[in-house]
Amino acid sequence: MTTKGKKRQAKSSSETKEESETRAKKAKLADVSSSDGNEVMEVDSSTGAEHQQTNLPFLKFSSVTAPVPAFKCPAVINDQIVTLSSTEMLGKWSVLVFHASDFTELAAQDILAFSSRISEFEALNTTVWAISIDSEFTHLAFAQQPRSSGALGGEAKIPLLSDFSQKISRDYGVLVEDLGVAARAIFIIDPAQTLQATWMDRGNVPHNVDEVLRWLNLYNKDKMSS
Repeated sequence: MTTKGKKRQAKSSSETKEESETRAKKAKLADVSSSDGNEVMEVDSSTGAEHQQTNLPFLKFSSVTAPVPAFKCPAVINDQIVTLSSTEMLGKWSVLVFHASDFTELAAQDILAFSSRISEFEALNTTVWAISIDSEFTHLAFAQQPRSSGALGGEAKIPLLSDFSQKISRDYGVLVEDLGVAARAIFIIDPAQTLQATWMDRGNVPHNVDEVLRWLNLYNKDKMSS
């Protein structure tokens, strides 16, 4: 995958006090995630299906078919810290995968699942970006450290975007304000940077990569036949 970016020298990957406090908040979110009564919200523009999710923000900026908020942030790609911008999504499909916390098994499973299928996304002219409120330095450690530590073991093939200011999560309507972390969500964005589909959940079930690919394949098939 070729990605434009301004490389910066990586600093120490050790966590600051602020990041440690953030991690404590994430632990609280994990406790909430395992509680009962949390449904899943899904809006798919190909089917119009929608299921209501309780106790979470959802698409505060608008809804499906709305232009998505622009952003610019640090990211980790191939063990390098770079700067990525949403303008780099223009002209291709994009999948944004929000997760609450690095160094959690669920986040690692999701990122590695998308990474293992990246050639299929590229064949559909689609980029996949993972994003959380962790700093770029925490992302770097998450990318490099072994799987036995709950990290990615150098196997990530998608960029890890840092939303340390929480602005992107807030703009996309997925910030859990009282915990200061992003809810788990997927956004599918078309080449004109318009939102076409999204999934959002608070559960502990890994994202369904097959379903994301199915949606992209169906949409591209419809475009070709129209």
